[in-house]
Amino acid sequence: MKKIKFKNEFWCIVTARKDSKSIKRKNIVKIKGKELIKYSFDEIKKLKNDIKKTIVSTDDPVIKKISKKYSFEIIHRNSKLSGDLVNSVDVILDVLNKCLLKYQYLPKFFFLIQPTSIFLKSNHIKQLQKFLKKGNY
Repeated sequence: MKKIKFKNEFWCIVTARKDSKSIKRKNIVKIKGKELIKYSFDEIKKLKNDIKKTIVSTDDPVIKKISKKYSFEIIHRNSKLSGDLVNSVDVILDVLNKCLLKYQYLPKFFFLIQPTSIFLKSNHIKQLQKFLKKGNY
């Protein structure tokens, strides 16, 4: 087994599947005239100097289109990782495996961003980055 190289980088990984069992296409439902996912995307964009990569794992063509407008990287999520019973860990592992193949390294840190967390603000992520950089965890 090859040793994995880690770089001292911060990435955001956004998990945004197409379907939901509760609200149909909830990640692109508009709240106050803005798609739900854009609330998270706008906060991530404020971190452009702090986040090396933002990767969106999705099976939704509309979310892919929005992600491209934000210049975020897109990883297609296949149907076996898009069901109601799939956990976020499996999706993150899929993203990291694909990124490892593409970049030959992984970040030391990544943030899992879920589009339904509309109260997440860029300063929350900055505070966490500051804490992680100190290495006191």
